[in-house]
Amino acid sequence: MVKNIIFDIGNVLATFKPKDFLMDLFKNPTLVDQFFEVFFTKLWHEYDQGLYTKEQMVQKGLQKMPDQKEKINKMMDVWTSYVVGIQENLDLIQIYQKKGYKVFILSNLPEDSYIYLKEHYDFIDQVDGGIYSYQLKLIKPDVKIFEALLEKYGLNANECIFIDDTEVNIRAAETLGFYTIWLKDHTQLATLLKENLNEV
Repeated sequence: MVKNIIFDIGNVLATFKPKDFLMDLFKNPTLVDQFFEVFFTKLWHEYDQGLYTKEQMVQKGLQKMPDQKEKINKMMDVWTSYVVGIQENLDLIQIYQKKGYKVFILSNLPEDSYIYLKEHYDFIDQVDGGIYSYQLKLIKPDVKIFEALLEKYGLNANECIFIDDTEVNIRAAETLGFYTIWLKDHTQLATLLKENLNEV
């Protein structure tokens, strides 16, 4: 029986579209592709993991694009404001808490984004707990981050349903016995939760 609902943040509770954000910022497709290739690949996963600060990310970018200091600084200064909460999905947190479920977050998230979301939205304080990748220097799909959540809050995987937009993360959770929802379209969250929790 599911007692705990565990949400990812990206494309589940909030949207962040790097290419759209870069285009809005720079208005130059060539520059967008260049920045995307440098930042939004392995480097961003390491940022999520808490391996680099914002300042270190700037330096990493300058190693690849030494002539783009101003734009790199601008990007790193404003990117968090492009993480936008999906209100109808955020509303589900309290809806399910009122039904008696515990609600948690397990997200690959850099500290800068955590601080921004905590300042601009209520949901981080509304949930019953959470683990954010930068805190443990671990990122999904490493099973250790799932195990850390279970241990911290005394949860059993077979009493948890985990919702994420990335298949590899879903598969990692399933190896530990979590129920899962692979969310390919964030507008379907309410419907899929209802179906998976067998609500009439």
